[in-house]
Amino acid sequence: MRGEIFKKLIANFGRICGQLPDNRRPGHNARYAIADIVKCAFGVFFFQHRSMLDYQRRMREKYGRSNLETVFEVSVLPSDPWIRAQMDLIPPEQFGGVFNSTWAMTLGGSGQ
Repeated sequence: MRGEIFKKLIANFGRICGQLPDNRRPGHNARYAIADIVKCAFGVFFFQHRSMLDYQRRMREKYGRSNLETVFEVSVLPSDPWIRAQMDLIPPEQFGGVFNSTWAMTLGGSGQ
């Protein structure tokens, strides 16, 4: 059951990240998707490594794939400063319902 809940949480989080508005100027360094930026920021807390992005890049070089790509489906790893700059523009309220809606989906989906 725990694995199922986690998969639903990550899928729901990814869906919400994909719906976030992109307030950058058109063509202004849009190399990184807003969803990837947010997922990487969350990954810092999830993986709890003091140099998480560097570790993920080394992992990708060694194994061909990183945890961020595998678990959070991040396509490109942005830099630390780029993540911080973009996250400052997103109001925290955008994420308020992620856990509650995931829990409701899980209960509704399991028939409990």
